[in-house]
Amino acid sequence: MSFIRSRLLIGLVVISLLAVGWAAFGADTAQTGGTLVVGTGADPAGGLDPECVMNNEAAFIMATIYNRLVEYAPGSVDIVPGLAESWDVSSDGLIYTFHLQHGVTFHDGTPFNANTLRQVFDRLLDPNFPNYYANRKGIDSYVPGTLEANVASYSVIDDYTFQLNLAHPYAPLLQDLAMVWFGIVSPAAVEKYGAEVYKHPVGTGPFEFVEWVPNDHVTVKANPNYWRGKPKLDEIIFKQVPEGSVRTMMLQAGEIDVMMNVPPESITVLDNDPSVQVYRMTALLVNYVQIPRMVAPFNDIRVRQALNYAVNKKELSQYLYQGLAEPMESPMPPGMPGYEPLTPDFSYNPDKAKQLLADAGFPNGFDCNLYTYGNPRSYNAAGGKIATALQGYWKKIGVNVHITQLEWGSYLRTVRDPNFSDGMAMSGWTADCGDPDNFLFYLYYGKATNIPHAMTGRPDVDSLIEQERVSADPTVRADIIGQALQDIWQDAGDVWLTNGVLVRATTSNVHGFQLDPLSMFFYADQIWKGN
Repeated sequence: MSFIRSRLLIGLVVISLLAVGWAAFGADTAQTGGTLVVGTGADPAGGLDPECVMNNEAAFIMATIYNRLVEYAPGSVDIVPGLAESWDVSSDGLIYTFHLQHGVTFHDGTPFNANTLRQVFDRLLDPNFPNYYANRKGIDSYVPGTLEANVASYSVIDDYTFQLNLAHPYAPLLQDLAMVWFGIVSPAAVEKYGAEVYKHPVGTGPFEFVEWVPNDHVTVKANPNYWRGKPKLDEIIFKQVPEGSVRTMMLQAGEIDVMMNVPPESITVLDNDPSVQVYRMTALLVNYVQIPRMVAPFNDIRVRQALNYAVNKKELSQYLYQGLAEPMESPMPPGMPGYEPLTPDFSYNPDKAKQLLADAGFPNGFDCNLYTYGNPRSYNAAGGKIATALQGYWKKIGVNVHITQLEWGSYLRTVRDPNFSDGMAMSGWTADCGDPDNFLFYLYYGKATNIPHAMTGRPDVDSLIEQERVSADPTVRADIIGQALQDIWQDAGDVWLTNGVLVRATTSNVHGFQLDPLSMFFYADQIWKGN
C-alpha cells in the first residue's frame, strides 16, 4: 500500500485569514511576566473537559491548557503539526499514522507518548473503559459524529507512532482533530478525577489550570516546561463580566486587558481611545434563529419563508451591528470552501411575508415563543437585543412573539435538549474548523441527537451529508456539498440573519495578541505586556 507524506490537509482548499492589527511577536523585544486579565461574557458552562463540552467560553480557556494532535497555523485554518510532528495518510484515505513529538509531558508530569495517547482514545471510543467519557451525563460532545462514526480501530506502533484505521474515507478528519474540542487530556488526571476531570483540567499546553470560581473567574498559570518554550506571561485570568458596557468601561480603566466580543455600540468609543487597540477579522460564523420545523405552525414551509422575508437583515447589519455584519446568503459563511450565494435571497419583503402566512392559513398571524441569551456572542455581538429587534419585525406581519431571556448556561440546557420544541430560539455557530461539514453535519443532520436540528424530517438532506463525509474525491464532494446547501437554504429551515466581523479589543500595552477565523484564543503563549 502506498502512502502520502502529509503536513497539510488533503482534499480541501484551506483558507488563510490574517488578523487586522496582528502584532509581530518580536521575541527579541518581548517582556516576560505579568498577569493578563481577559473579560469574557459568561461562565464556561459544562466545564473544561474538551470532549464533553461545546461552548466558546469554555473553549477560550481550553485553548490555553490543551494541545491537539494537529493544530491550526496562527490566524488561519491551515493544518500544522501539534503533538504529532508529522503524519502519513494511506492512498485510500483509510490509515492515518501519526509520528509524535518527543519530550512532551502533561502538567501533572505524565509523559506524552503513543501509550498515553492510546489511553486517551480508549476513554473516547471504548464504552467498557472505566472512565468512558460518555459516563458523564448531560454533556455535549463532538466524539459521536467524528471519531465514533468513522474510526474502526487504533493501535500503538511504537513509543512515538500511533495509528488510526478508518471504516471509510472521512475527509474532515485532520480538520476535526485540530479543533479545540479534541484537546489531549492527561490519562492520569482522568484516572484520578474520573468524570470530575472537567473541574480539574490537565493538558500539555502553555498554561496550567489553577482555579475556577464559578460565575467569577478562571485562572491559569504559565507552564514552565512547555515543550514549545515557556509562555511570556505569568498567568491569565478569565474574568466573567456578562454586560458588554461594563466590560468596555473596565477595559478603558485598565481593569481588564483583553475584551472578548465587543458590543457594536462600544466600537466607536474604543476606536477613539488611544489607550485601546481594536482588532477586526471577517470570521467564519453565522447568526440565525433556530426553528422547530416539525412542530406546527413551523412545519409549513410558507410560515418559515414568511418569517425570513419579514426581517430586514440589511437594516440589522447597518444599525444594530454598526456595519460589522452582512445578510446571510448561505447556511455557511463566506470564506468556507465551496461557499456561494444561494437563491432565494430572502430580502426584506413584509407584504410577501403576509401573503405567505395567509396562504398557510394564518391571515391574522399567530403567537409563539422565542428563547434567547443576553450576553454578546462571537456571532451576535448585540446579545439579547437581536431578539427584541426580531420581535418588532414579526409583529408587523401579525406574529406575536413572547421573549424568554435566560442566563447562558440555562439557555444551553434548554435549547439543546433534544425534546425542545417550545418555540424558536436565537442561535448561531462559529466554525470549529475549516471544513464545510462542520456546518452541515452539526446544524442540519437530522439523525444527530445532541441538539435539536432544523432539518429533522429531510432524509434527502441527511443522505447528502452522509455522502459528502465519506467521499474521497474532492470534486465529487464539492458537488454534493453544494447540493446539500441549496436544499437546506430553499427549505428555510432557519431564519437566516447575518454573517459578521469578529471584534475584540486590548489595552495598548498588550502585544502579540492575534485573532483567528475560528474565534478562539490559540497561541496565548505569544502574548506579552509592555509599554
